[in-house]
Amino acid sequence: MTDDIPQGMYKLESTVPEGTVINNNYAVTELMSIGGMGEVFRGENTFTGDPVAIKIVLKDLAHDENIKTLFRREAKVLCGLSHNAIVRYFNFVRDEALDRYCLIMEFVDGTVLSDHVRKVTPLSVDQAIRLMRRLAEGLAEVHAMDVIHRDLSPDNVILRDDDIDEAVLIDFGIAKSMQMSEQTLHGQLAGKFKFISPEQLGHFKSIIGPQTDVYGLALLTAYAVQGEPLPMGDTVVEAVNARRAIPDIRHFDPRVRALLAHMLEPDPAERPATMKDVIALLDNPASMPEKYRVLGPKIEVTPETEAEMAAVFAPPKLIPGQLADMGDLPRQVETSDGGFGALRWVGVLALLGGVGAFVADRQGFFGDPPVAVPDIVDAPEPVDEGGLTRAGFLATYADECAFAQRIGAGPQAGTVAAFGADTSVFDGLIDAYEGAFDARPATTDYALADAQCPVTDLAKALVSRDGGAPVMSLDSDVMPSDGTIVGRLSDRRGRPVWLALVTADGGVFNLTSRLAEQPDGSATFSFGLTADGTAGAQPQVLIALAADAPLIAGAAAADGADAASLLPLIEAEIAGRDGQAGLALGYFQLVP
Repeated sequence: MTDDIPQGMYKLESTVPEGTVINNNYAVTELMSIGGMGEVFRGENTFTGDPVAIKIVLKDLAHDENIKTLFRREAKVLCGLSHNAIVRYFNFVRDEALDRYCLIMEFVDGTVLSDHVRKVTPLSVDQAIRLMRRLAEGLAEVHAMDVIHRDLSPDNVILRDDDIDEAVLIDFGIAKSMQMSEQTLHGQLAGKFKFISPEQLGHFKSIIGPQTDVYGLALLTAYAVQGEPLPMGDTVVEAVNARRAIPDIRHFDPRVRALLAHMLEPDPAERPATMKDVIALLDNPASMPEKYRVLGPKIEVTPETEAEMAAVFAPPKLIPGQLADMGDLPRQVETSDGGFGALRWVGVLALLGGVGAFVADRQGFFGDPPVAVPDIVDAPEPVDEGGLTRAGFLATYADECAFAQRIGAGPQAGTVAAFGADTSVFDGLIDAYEGAFDARPATTDYALADAQCPVTDLAKALVSRDGGAPVMSLDSDVMPSDGTIVGRLSDRRGRPVWLALVTADGGVFNLTSRLAEQPDGSATFSFGLTADGTAGAQPQVLIALAADAPLIAGAAAADGADAASLLPLIEAEIAGRDGQAGLALGYFQLVP
């Protein structure tokens, strides 16, 4: 790391020659880096030959009582800590010959995160999430010992063997009581302004706690993903002003954007309180407070679209008089100004609970749950002459904006549902299917709006990752305005399910929280819609996606997010973790 030292700040020569033996136990073999308060060497235990890292306080600070106190406290606390994400501390000694204090630590053979990002590649979103989880787990242990790192920069993370999953934090506790002074810190903070919290710059009574490291971890993660720090200022004045609000992170992937926004709240009280809270949000993105999920999918920013983006990222507007406590969600309508109407929301999608369940029970919809048909589901999956299974054959039958799916269980088991903007592409489907599989199933065509075509792309992409689709049943294929649709999901196989509505305008609404677990293992849901009244019947598509882990992109996206942006992110998330997923589609027409 010596090539990263700013010119003019330190000479690359050390005041400790190679071969120096510290406290008769540790031999200095190589200078690794020079920091704000100490020099770091590679060394070895003279008795065992094991490699160690040796941090020796700078000569000019050797008699500074504050520095000695910090070194001593760091060693006392962390020598008793054992976590794979935290560098191990072995000893704290004062070498009489040097008249300087020394920390003896584990030697981590690997690449500094900043070097990996600059010289190899920034992290993928999946890697960044794994890094955040690992560092948060280690910091949770440190915080439990009343130690705050305070310096979570990419220079203080080493990737053991260049492995993201073996990241190790170094340099604990040194800056805990530092004064914000260039003279006192010998320029240490000059390169750190982009990675410190508002309270470290004097905001919020300068109270330092676990939330300080929460903020720092978010800045570190943002750097690792985009390959450069967020614009947090290069001077004290710039840094203070940059921390008066959450930084602009609208260009970040939704899988990390909402959590980063929460962690980057200027007020520590508004951030996740602990690293365990950060981990909980990683485990369950759906628990993210709604205010941090208002950012839609990634949108390229141009001067011409600034005003339009302001409308997209603003909270949805509700029709006056609608009850907010009914679980209202916005509904897409056209506007008369001819501007950004395709993404402006002024209606409500009223999702109903108990009323819909009562209606469904009265209609007998929730009778015996659907069961698999043995001669269809349990039989070996046949293939055509080209080796395609039935699912693969149907998925690839037509190209653009078309997807056919065989229903594997439930009352419609064995039939084919065909979705497309132009359903005439399926006219020859059954003849071709009969020629390939010697069967002629019944088929139902469902006409989609052009804005719903991304649904078919996602469905096709997930056929190769089939982990078994859940079974979706709806009580009707038509919903009058202000009416109710009631549904059931079964055959989930214990997997988390993302349930979403894709409107005719391509807006995606997360309905997962509307799932009500049933004793038989299925889940029911119900919701109502208010039609625009100026348009005719509008197609509505339901997606039930069962995956091997919760979908971060789906949970983090704002309601009304554009399907063309969000659904590819969900596909990429599943592919990025090499997971399995099964998808079922439901369909109904909303009529005025």
